[in-house]
Amino acid sequence: MSSAKPLPELLAQYVDVDPEGWYLSAVEQAVRQRFMDGRDVNHFGPNDPFKRAQGVCAIARAAGVSIDAPFSDAVASLFCRKAIAWAREHDVVGGNLPDEMFRPTDAATRAEMIQMLFKWQGAPEAPALDDWQDTPSWAQPAVAWAVSSGVVKTDAIRANDVCTKAEAAAMLSRLVD
Repeated sequence: MSSAKPLPELLAQYVDVDPEGWYLSAVEQAVRQRFMDGRDVNHFGPNDPFKRAQGVCAIARAAGVSIDAPFSDAVASLFCRKAIAWAREHDVVGGNLPDEMFRPTDAATRAEMIQMLFKWQGAPEAPALDDWQDTPSWAQPAVAWAVSSGVVKTDAIRANDVCTKAEAAAMLSRLVD
């Protein structure tokens, strides 16, 4: 007999989701609202590096953009392209890409994910922070906004760290709440 807390029914198939994990409610919301899917049928991948294309797809879905493939056997890259095109058109990405490359399969840093969320929200004004904790200058307005709006906490900025899928779910869930 196990005394472990069971996963919510929506996440029960994911063997890699910790029922005691700090991210549980954010992942549940991301799956429920279809911002994010599992890596496969049995894995959500909460500690996986969150790819830049995944970030754009999650934001597009949160914005209500229909990016899903019309057929179950359609190639995933087709609907990712739709999300990337939408994000570029709505200034969620771009503008500060030095080589004009999106790099969809690169892991997003926390600063890059915050920047995408910030730009999706229209780059609202926010007070500057006293301690930028190694935040790149291009991301400082976005990080200040993310802290002031509760998307991230000041002790959890870590702007240059790779953003995990669970962290991205938490940021997006906090924003849409």
